[in-house]
Amino acid sequence: MNINNFFYFLFPLCLLTAYSCKKKHSKIYDDIVEVDSLLYHCKDDSAKLVFNLIDFDNITENEDKAYYYIIETEIKYRLDEDFETDEKINYSIDYYTKKLDKEKLG
Repeated sequence: MNINNFFYFLFPLCLLTAYSCKKKHSKIYDDIVEVDSLLYHCKDDSAKLVFNLIDFDNITENEDKAYYYIIETEIKYRLDEDFETDEKINYSIDYYTKKLDKEKLG
């Protein structure tokens, strides 16, 4: 096998490996992204309706929980609803600070 053939074999293998290592998000995360998109487009009431369909008890990932809390806080803020505590948003801030995720902290 000459060197050119080796690279033709190695390159697709590297791409396949990189693609398979790409993190896949949970269904709940995708649902939260949908709510986030509705909020981005100022469809606050629709966002709340979709958000209320998300079953918090099924959230198992810390990333999902942190994102959920951010969106919950934004919905309550936009709809001028009361906050019981700041514990949830603090959870998200701590999580994204540790992950160095400036986009979500923004």
